[in-house]
Amino acid sequence: MNPLFTGTKTVFASPDGNFILGWTPGGLDIFFGVKALAAGTGTNGISQGLYFTAGFDVAGMLQKRPLVSPDFYFGTYHMTGNANGDSLVQQVTNLPLGGVTAITWDFSTDDQIVVNPDGTAGPDALEYRYAFGAEGQGFVAIGTQGMFGLVVGVRAEAPPAVAGFYLDRASVANAASYQPVIAGVAPGELITLFGSGLASMTMAVAGGEPVPLRLGGVSATLNGIPWPVFAVSPNQISILVPYGVAPYGAVNLQVTNNGVASNVVSVGPGVNFSQPGMFSQSQDGIGFAAARHAATEELVDQANPAQPVEYISIYMTGLGTVTPAIADGALGPSNPLSTADCWTNGSMSVVFNDYGPGAPSESDVLGTIQFAGLAPGLAGLYQVNVQVPTNGLTPGDLVEIEFQIDHERFQPADIKQVYIRMDREPQFRADAPC
Repeated sequence: MNPLFTGTKTVFASPDGNFILGWTPGGLDIFFGVKALAAGTGTNGISQGLYFTAGFDVAGMLQKRPLVSPDFYFGTYHMTGNANGDSLVQQVTNLPLGGVTAITWDFSTDDQIVVNPDGTAGPDALEYRYAFGAEGQGFVAIGTQGMFGLVVGVRAEAPPAVAGFYLDRASVANAASYQPVIAGVAPGELITLFGSGLASMTMAVAGGEPVPLRLGGVSATLNGIPWPVFAVSPNQISILVPYGVAPYGAVNLQVTNNGVASNVVSVGPGVNFSQPGMFSQSQDGIGFAAARHAATEELVDQANPAQPVEYISIYMTGLGTVTPAIADGALGPSNPLSTADCWTNGSMSVVFNDYGPGAPSESDVLGTIQFAGLAPGLAGLYQVNVQVPTNGLTPGDLVEIEFQIDHERFQPADIKQVYIRMDREPQFRADAPC
């Protein structure tokens, strides 16, 4: 380590002494450090909470894209602190392409980050090795296995102890994946808000019923446009983004409880064409997808795995506008079906990846999409029916499901790709047993 710190360095320390940032004046280096944990105190529990992150690497996310320039990103890690180290990771990445143009790449995944007694963790599924600082206030991570990267994470402050009516800006999340909406929201997306004094009762819209603009005395607006309210409780409410919001517009959200207005929060950078989130069996965005056998509607699990050639139904939110269009909060029609525009214009792909022992490769295996759109007879729920590939998957393995949506097809002047994956075991992760 001595050669790294020879010569003159410029160093800044945080007021609490937990972080340092520095570089060589006139050089091309940068370093970031976190104050070490007390010896032997590292546990998953110290990592519990939401971290805001920033980072870069020069090998591309998961080394799937050869890049000629570094990519830079910001995002969040939402760590459960449980025994498995289950975590939700989100990154909004700028990928320079030869210095001429760039792709914005939204990436979401679940992960497992198990903290050792010395505060280190990994490598994880993203090929990073972590070092958590004192009391888990922050972490620094570096790339491994040929990926040169640096990630910095700082734990979000706890919500203020506000008496009465308050929306927590940092806790607005996609209701399926539970990813914070740092990348924005999409028309038709079901999002969940947390705070205090949000409602005076607990109630939710029953399945098969339309979602009203007011529920239990609670209403919400986005830039002044009313949102359908799906569920309410004193500390949590779920609402549907109106279909008529303009793409790339700013998002200012406010809730009213029996005539009393909350604080206004700005959500992400704005409105996207889509912002997919997949429902999981555990209802927290982690682990196995809430997928069903399309023919029988039985749950896909290890006791009843998916089979090659058959179709499975995956349930999501955030796939954006649909055709034919429906009113905000209305039930998905059955004749004709209301299809997602990101599928009908050819920009959506569903990929199956087998990372299990004996798998033939880690290459992407495309599934055949039969339908993607609103689930008929239900409000605020999207359904994707996809055929399980016949090749590239090993029977008995846990298989990862990816959703890829390329927004270049929507607006060629603004290249944007959304890459959604829910990752899980054995070494990486998987959502659908095959």
